[in-house]
Amino acid sequence: MKSPLAAVAVLALVAGCTPGTENATEVANDSPIANLGAPKPKPSKSPDQAFVDGVAALNAYIAGAGSLAEQKGASARIKAFGKKLTLDRTQSTMKLKLAAATHPDLLIDASLDDEQNDNIETLQKANGPAFDTAFKAQMVVALTRLENLLEERYLASGGDPELKSFASYAAPPVRANLAAARAL
Repeated sequence: MKSPLAAVAVLALVAGCTPGTENATEVANDSPIANLGAPKPKPSKSPDQAFVDGVAALNAYIAGAGSLAEQKGASARIKAFGKKLTLDRTQSTMKLKLAAATHPDLLIDASLDDEQNDNIETLQKANGPAFDTAFKAQMVVALTRLENLLEERYLASGGDPELKSFASYAAPPVRANLAAARAL
């Protein structure tokens, strides 16, 4: 049977530290083995790419929620609003794609984040008036975020002319959608 001391020595060698090192944990964390499962840092996005991805994801989320509202809404107002959101956000995404197409380095990523996926799941599980309540609350938050993204990134501070033109096009319908969501 091997001694426990031999096992510790082997682990120390594998981890890249020597027995008696005062800060063995720090040295072990610098070893290649310690970093095998560590997440790789994502490359930072340009401000234009972050803007395009943010708008695309919010549009996709709002359009998806709108589609669910058309199917599951308890009230006619929620159903009609869902249809309007789906149409408006789909048109906005088409315009965004046209604006981004002028820049070959901008690739649109409309992937939903964890919060958006969780919100869609909540709507899928909800029925009746509970659906309507959750939908309204989610749309007020999402449309506010979209409005802020358009206002802060392009309308207030400039930026790429094509994307600024898109933001000028997209902002008024978002404001109207937000006012309608608050009035539901």
